[in-house]
Formats: sequence, C-alpha cells, structure tokens
Amino acid sequence: MGEKELTETLNHRLLKLLGVKYLNKVGCRLVTTEVWIIGDWSIEDQLTKDTDNKRVIDVVGLYDQPLYQVVKTYPNGYEEKKRVGTKQVSKGIEVKVSRQDFKNGYVCTGLNYHYLLTPKDMVTAKELPKHVGLLEYDPTIHPADCYIKIRRRPTFQQTRQTTQDYLTFRITDRQHGAYMDIVRDQITQLTNLKND
Repeated sequence: MGEKELTETLNHRLLKLLGVKYLNKVGCRLVTTEVWIIGDWSIEDQLTKDTDNKRVIDVVGLYDQPLYQVVKTYPNGYEEKKRVGTKQVSKGIEVKVSRQDFKNGYVCTGLNYHYLLTPKDMVTAKELPKHVGLLEYDPTIHPADCYIKIRRRPTFQQTRQTTQDYLTFRITDRQHGAYMDIVRDQITQLTNLKND
C-alpha cells in the first residue's frame, strides 16, 4: 500500500477494514462493522460527554478473556493460578479520517475498550477522553501489523452484561446470514453446472 490520493469515503472504508483486521489480530474471535451501541450516560467526564454523541460504531469485536483463581501463594510472592473460565470482553474502533469528522463526535462509551483509528498525526492522545485508545494508520508500518501503530492503549470500562449479550447476538446473526448467502450462491452455482 502506498500513499495515494483517496477520497474521504475510500479512506474511511480502508481504515474500517484495517480495523477489522486489527481486532482479529489482537484476539477478537467475532468481529463486524456498523453496530448500534448502547451508550453509558452515567459518565461524569466532560470530554467524554461532549464527544460521545454517536451510537453506531465502525468496528466491534468480542474476545474471551481468561479468568484465573489463585490456588496457592508461595513465600516468594509467586501465585499458582488455575483457569476457572472466561469473561467476554468487547473492543470497538471508531474511524475518523478528517479533523471535521473527529470534531463531529464518536462512540466512546458502551464497550469495555474503545479506540479511535485515524490517519497518522491527525489527532493527539491528549484530545481524547482518558479511557480511549489511539491507533494511527501509517502506510510505512508492516502489513502484518495492519499498517497500524498504537499511540495509546485504552483502559477497561465496565459494561452491562446485556450489552455483551446484545453484541454477541448482533455479530453472530450477521456472520450466520453472510454464511447462508455463501451457501445459497454455491448451491446456485452447482445447480447451474448440473443443469448444463
């Protein structure tokens, strides 16, 4: 990928697809785009209140975070742990490709982790709410890293279980629908071959 003169719409689409690839790379087993998010309006941080004015997030993913229980503590402080299950965790990416787009606001509540993905040097981490991570698209970054540089990692935000359940439903429902479209197309192709 080189530096190209792309329209804002193409830039947005490219960054959104890279966001999908990035969330998959960092362990999200379910990833999709354009999902309505239930926000958290109990936030007291003014910057979050001012920017969290959208409800459809560009990219969202879910992964299972392992849960451990301490079974023994040794005198040197080492803790022996046993895996006791998993907890579903949500990550979201909002894509902004221009300063005006950024100033228009974005989804930054309702998920466990929120990222903003922008072209390189478009915004600074200081301009974001403290819990929002910053990812930058940089065509000089290796493709294995999705052309993305992490400028700031997000911090964990608690969400309601109903939100996680809703996201699981929305993502799996879409993935099942897409699979059924593929199956339908393959049946049509095979039927056409058989009739020839």
